Amino acid sequence: MKKIRVALLANLKKNAPHPEGIALDQWADLDSESTIEAIRNAIHTGGYECEFFEGNVSLFDTLCRFKPDIVLTSAKDISEMPARRKFPLSLK
Repeated sequence: MKKIRVALLANLKKNAPHPEGIALDQWADLDSESTIEAIRNAIHTGGYECEFFEGNVSLFDTLCRFKPDIVLTSAKDISEMPARRKFPLSLK
């Protein structure tokens, strides 16, 4: 039986842009590597295939190659519109 392919979308705090004038807590809700790894491990434990994808400009190309069955996201784009509003529309 084929495993369900889960794409986990998020932004890592360590990769967030830090332009001048931005509030120090601007990216407080972004994820750490340990958080992403814990989520991935939980999904794998449930018997699913799971890959993490950073919410960045290469996301659409990499997701098309992965061909997920389902997408879980907490990613945001740089313009501050939550990605969960943008990405699912683009994936249909």
